[in-house]
Amino acid sequence: MHNKLFATLLGTFFLLWGAGALAGTPVPAVTALETAAYNGDAQALIRLLVLGQNHNAQADTALGTLYYLGAGPAHRNYAAAFKWFHRAAQLNDPRGAFCVAVLYGNGQGIKQNMAEAAKWFARAAGRGDAQPDFYLGLLYENGQGVPRDYAMAARWYQKAATEAHNAGFSPRFIYDATEGVPFDNAQVMWFHISKPIGEAGAEEGRAGAEYNLGLMYLTGKGVARNRVGAYQWFSLAAAGGNHLAADNMKILARQMSTREIVQAQAQARLVTAKVPRS
Repeated sequence: MHNKLFATLLGTFFLLWGAGALAGTPVPAVTALETAAYNGDAQALIRLLVLGQNHNAQADTALGTLYYLGAGPAHRNYAAAFKWFHRAAQLNDPRGAFCVAVLYGNGQGIKQNMAEAAKWFARAAGRGDAQPDFYLGLLYENGQGVPRDYAMAARWYQKAATEAHNAGFSPRFIYDATEGVPFDNAQVMWFHISKPIGEAGAEEGRAGAEYNLGLMYLTGKGVARNRVGAYQWFSLAAAGGNHLAADNMKILARQMSTREIVQAQAQARLVTAKVPRS
């Protein structure tokens, strides 16, 4: 009870401190209100609704997440979640665009449409988070919503694996990625919005991209076949917790010379030096 009251009061303080345009409400205010609403504070949810109606993208995304999860006083409502995520996306918020893509991909709150999912992942991609980049690569690799294009898939996996990432992609929630295993046409529920902030959702997206890059270098899809490159990306994915990558490394190592393995390890260190793991 005291925690909820404190978070609501903190949010109100920041609202008063930033009392100009509601659209420009300071980020700490929205984060505090979202935390309070998540913990069951109905007044905090009402304040978020006011902010959301006044073109505050972070509040829109917070509301979408609360309704998606059915958290606190917000009953689970995928249509409402889609509405708020879409409002944020229209304000050029990459988190909102990502979540719109998720709901289109899952058919939650809106009819499933993989072409729309690809469009919105593309709007969120290339803006400092591994997961939209990874998912866009996955769509290109599998020809879901876009023409199958292994070179484009490799390009987006590379971006997810090598660009600096924004660990705070969402103010309260981050997003699960798959293990990097391509899905089939029958699989629908492959996008998720579920993990509390602080868990390594961005790292999972990065590791999935690294794993899939390893497969592409191993098979020559979208890139020239290269065992050194495959081992490099598998080793990076394994460092990110991908167990399939660790197994593939062991198998591949039996086919490689010591010199090739040393070269792959050196290349992996260069990537880690450029973009350290969180």
